[in-house]
Amino acid sequence: MCLHFSICKLQSTTFKYLIFDAVFKQFQFFGFPKPHTLKIYLLLIFLFLVFTFCDDYEAMKEKKIRAKHMVSSNIIAQYFGMRIIVNEEGRLLLKIKAPELTISKDESEIYPQGIHIDFFNEQGNLRGTLDAQYAVQDPNTKVYHAKGSVVVKNLELQQELYTESLQWMQDKGKIHSDTMVKIITTKEKIDGMGLEALDDLSEYEILEPIGIVNIEIRKEGNAPQ
Repeated sequence: MCLHFSICKLQSTTFKYLIFDAVFKQFQFFGFPKPHTLKIYLLLIFLFLVFTFCDDYEAMKEKKIRAKHMVSSNIIAQYFGMRIIVNEEGRLLLKIKAPELTISKDESEIYPQGIHIDFFNEQGNLRGTLDAQYAVQDPNTKVYHAKGSVVVKNLELQQELYTESLQWMQDKGKIHSDTMVKIITTKEKIDGMGLEALDDLSEYEILEPIGIVNIEIRKEGNAPQ
């Protein structure tokens, strides 16, 4: 830890020059110092290192402050422990939960600590979920861009989608991804690149399928074939 005394606020460049000059002249004109003066030069070298470290520390701290200021200046609102309920004509559509919601100057909704969305059917029952480590909603298109261990589940059809990035078009009820995806159903597991699907996964198309693995359904009392 840097010594947080006024020493870090002094013109350390001048002190470092004086210390370096004294040590350099000792070795240039007098050779290796005698034992009784060696401690003094070791102390001077130590002070030189302290000044150097303090300069680096102060520069790094200043950079962090500038970066924090730049981020803060782009934020107009910040909420924690968010729960958003979306209804349409009295019918429950969505529940959005997030540890943190940040609103930027361009009115983007940013979920830096992850997002969880519950989807409900016409009867008001939970039909599916979406989880991601990070998400942002575009204020113009209202499209959610989800990233990081994204998982979409249809609890009614027992279908699951795994990917690292997708776009959820809430108004259209559709999902798009241009990265690697994996879909698991009760019958098969499909890997591929790119996806177009309804957000309940009742209809989907993997744009470039890579592999399909049939999943054997084991019934109680029957051995696998």
